[in-house]
Amino acid sequence: MNTSTASNNPSPTLAAAKDAAKDFKEKAASSAESLKSTALDRAASQKADAADKVERMSGALHQTADGMAENDPNIAHFAHRVADRIDGASQYLRNRSLSALKDDACRVAHDHPVAFFGGLFAAGLVLGSLIKAGVSESSGNAGLQDNASGSPTRSDSMAASDAQPA
Repeated sequence: MNTSTASNNPSPTLAAAKDAAKDFKEKAASSAESLKSTALDRAASQKADAADKVERMSGALHQTADGMAENDPNIAHFAHRVADRIDGASQYLRNRSLSALKDDACRVAHDHPVAFFGGLFAAGLVLGSLIKAGVSESSGNAGLQDNASGSPTRSDSMAASDAQPA
């Protein structure tokens, strides 16, 4: 009977440990919910920024198409159609929830894996080219500064060697 009485009346240390574990669990759950909320807010903000950038790209393409209208109306018409599709993509990004975007991406990857991964590959190539162009442009500016100071660049040396008769 002593044993059953001891199990019905837990010691104060055991009760304190259970309370501490309960408090820790509640605080961990609260922290996890806070982190999840912060991450979702940040993702929603980045989604809105991406939609804005895509919309600006569409506007720039519309302006370019307007400038080409006199010279080549067919290309201008095609450029306007592409710009409209890009604008549709920005509206899609803006109006869909994050979970719906994730579900759509998973569905496309499952239904059309070759096209999905081919698109990722193409996007990687475009992104790599843009990054490389940015790096080349910044190093090109440094080369212009070197030219202004009078030191020849590789292209100056090659031009000089081409100009000399053999």
